[in-house]
Amino acid sequence: MVNAIPDLMFRIHRDGTYLDCKAEHDSDTVLPPRELIGRSVYDVLPPDLAEQRMHYVEAALKSGQSQRFEYQLQFDAAGRTSQLYQGISPGVSIPTAERHVREYEARVVVSGEDEVLAIVRDITDRKLGEQALRQSEEKFAKAFRSSPNPMSISTLRNGYMIEVNESFLKTSGYSWSEVVGRDVGQINLWVNPGDRLRVVQLLQAGERVQNLESQFRVKSGEILTMLLSAEAIDIDGEPCILAVVVDITERIQAQRQLLATAERDRLLRDIALRIRQSLDLQQILNTTVAEVRQFLKADRVYIEHNNAKGLTEVVAESVDSHYPSILGELYDDPEQAQEIQTLFANGQIQVLNDVATESIDLCGSTEYFMEYQIQAAMAAPIMLDDQVFGLLVANQCSNPRHWESYEMELMRQLATQVAIALQQAQLYQQVQDLNANLEQQVRDRTAELQQRMEELQELNELKDEFLNAFSHDLRTPIMGISLVLNNLLNQSGETIAINRSILERMVQSGNHQLQLINSLLQAHSAETRGVILNYELVQLSLLLQVIAEDLEPLLAKIRQPNQPKCPPIYPW
Repeated sequence: MVNAIPDLMFRIHRDGTYLDCKAEHDSDTVLPPRELIGRSVYDVLPPDLAEQRMHYVEAALKSGQSQRFEYQLQFDAAGRTSQLYQGISPGVSIPTAERHVREYEARVVVSGEDEVLAIVRDITDRKLGEQALRQSEEKFAKAFRSSPNPMSISTLRNGYMIEVNESFLKTSGYSWSEVVGRDVGQINLWVNPGDRLRVVQLLQAGERVQNLESQFRVKSGEILTMLLSAEAIDIDGEPCILAVVVDITERIQAQRQLLATAERDRLLRDIALRIRQSLDLQQILNTTVAEVRQFLKADRVYIEHNNAKGLTEVVAESVDSHYPSILGELYDDPEQAQEIQTLFANGQIQVLNDVATESIDLCGSTEYFMEYQIQAAMAAPIMLDDQVFGLLVANQCSNPRHWESYEMELMRQLATQVAIALQQAQLYQQVQDLNANLEQQVRDRTAELQQRMEELQELNELKDEFLNAFSHDLRTPIMGISLVLNNLLNQSGETIAINRSILERMVQSGNHQLQLINSLLQAHSAETRGVILNYELVQLSLLLQVIAEDLEPLLAKIRQPNQPKCPPIYPW
């Protein structure tokens, strides 16, 4: 039975003499077994090891209890005990080509009154394994502690944190005692617990987790986006997760900001193009608030400005259907209007990330926020002629919100574009008013010219009638005088007697002709200065009598002696 035991066995007397030795091979001992018997421990082993062995032999004999100790033997290349032998020490020399160290474990048990049995086992391989493990653990510990990336070790089953490195503490904001010994649920680490469940399932299936994008919540409440890599390890029989994360929050934010910047530039270009191509201000404003709300993913975006009556009016709005609309609201509050002018006088954007914890120096703002369910707000002034003409406002009603700098810049630039649109609309309205005024002036001038033309046409008609009447009136007395003179010339003799009445008629006809000439002059004057008409009563019987007398010579010549006689009538 003893021979079945692979360990070395030595019977040693109290004085250190080898009484017997059992070994499978001669090379297993310092000297061949037959050469050991009868020799002293002090003659075979190095002095320090001999002293150590005899110490435990004496202790076993005195106490009657087995003793256990470990020791080393250093051999040269030929397998002989090196004179450079070194005793047991905390560190183990690294084997070289010239010498190597063997590790042994010895148990000393009492086998007689003055002797013991020393059972020696070669534990070199075990020690080398332990050494390699220690070195590996030391390397891992150094890598774990000094890694710039957050690392953690937690149990696979319930997520209890076993260890974290300094980078983990620095990134998360927790202290070591706040993390180790608690599970991930208690520190609310995973934003989406389903991500951890997925990691556990992959590891249990024997797979590795590599660069899984996940979100983690740090102590301050900030959400960080990280790439998670994990492997399953075993610690004292407990399945655990070794996890390392790479913080890509800034990279994700930079990517999002680049995309947002590109989208912002596109939005600004589109709105600027609409402003240049369209004169429909309301359409421009409606499109602006709709696209801004989509870009910001806000619950409400609206534009308000001071109308012609001095009231603040909401003229355009895009709002989520779950929240009340304020389109068309009018505010007649001079004090608030003055506060808005003061608050935005320098053109700065005003931001409220959480109306519950932040305030703004504006009367009635608290009631306003409650009425329209506003939890976060951002407003950019619309400046015209260095005055606050209106506001471009974004509201978040579902929850508080941290407004980013690029979002503020977008609002500032869009407010400038809206101001340009308003200025363009004002100029267009002025042009329309001017055109309308010019059109009215043209219509008035055309009507005036038409009236002048009608007056000229009427004057020409009057002139024609006058000339016809004038020529008739001028011809009649001339013809009468001509008839009288011809009748006188037809009488015989050199001397012709003329009645006074004939001379009077001739004088009267001459005066009448002179009167007609004066009338002609008056008609010419009327063409340039107008006609002045005077009413005058005329007795028709006298007028007819004068006409008959003027025509008497003509009537006498054509032998129509009948002279009409008209009784006197009243003038009309």
